[in-house]
Amino acid sequence: MIVAIGGATATGKSALAVELARRIGGEIISADSMQIYQGMDIGTAKITEAEKGGIPHYLIDIISPKNSYNVAMYVKDANEAIDEIRSKGKTPILVGGTGLYIRSLLYNYSHSAYDEKLRAQITEEYKEKGADDLWNKLRSVDPIAAEKIHKNNVKRVIRALEVVTLTGKSIADTEESNPERRRKHALFCIETDRETLYDRINKRVDLMFGRGLEKEIDRLLSEGVDFSFQSMQAIGYKEFAEYKKGNVTIEQVKESIKINSRHYAKRQETWFHGMDAKWLRMGNIEEMVSKIEQIILK
Repeated sequence: MIVAIGGATATGKSALAVELARRIGGEIISADSMQIYQGMDIGTAKITEAEKGGIPHYLIDIISPKNSYNVAMYVKDANEAIDEIRSKGKTPILVGGTGLYIRSLLYNYSHSAYDEKLRAQITEEYKEKGADDLWNKLRSVDPIAAEKIHKNNVKRVIRALEVVTLTGKSIADTEESNPERRRKHALFCIETDRETLYDRINKRVDLMFGRGLEKEIDRLLSEGVDFSFQSMQAIGYKEFAEYKKGNVTIEQVKESIKINSRHYAKRQETWFHGMDAKWLRMGNIEEMVSKIEQIILK
């Protein structure tokens, strides 16, 4: 069985996973679409070596921030990590807030069709003609996907066009899960009240700035990682683009990160509520681990 821990940002998923791994003999696979990038530590709130507590972690710091990464690549890498963990007689523990990664891995969605050159071509088309034009194009070739994807979700629109162009099939079809192939798993998600969550997010952002987030941005830019890269589109990084142009103040950057993080947390909650998850009230880690053990060890 795979044990998965999801939920909104800043709910303590990593700490819970580490303690659970100690108790049940597990190793941890990250399901965070930003912690895959090397050298992007502060803005991603990447788990530190001390916080890992000696528990092996997979799919953290695996690619350069100059490179792109997608869900198909993630599923392949995560499956390899699962095999390695099981070969040691350990339990795979999947933890993170990227719901698409978790769902795709646990439910065996197919994301095999991808082509970087085609995606770049579609992206250029979006930059030239805009979101409305791109969505209308999707509607003309894949009305099923267009009905399900909002026109402002440009990344998903691009992906849907990529899939239908390569396969002739709707992404809605290629993402269908075969129930018989779903991995045996137990998904747990952490929840708390909105006020507590937002307070934790605000404090986390303040801590990022205190740890030198701006210096991290400067280092990445000096290394040739600019704001057009996929990695720099993440919350905590993209907000610095206007600051570096002199259009906003550093305090405005900080406030934008807090607002965007709170909005992202709401989207994460909505995503995970759409999955078959058991919800844990955020609180004492020992008590939360005990609840998980009671369920998975039945």
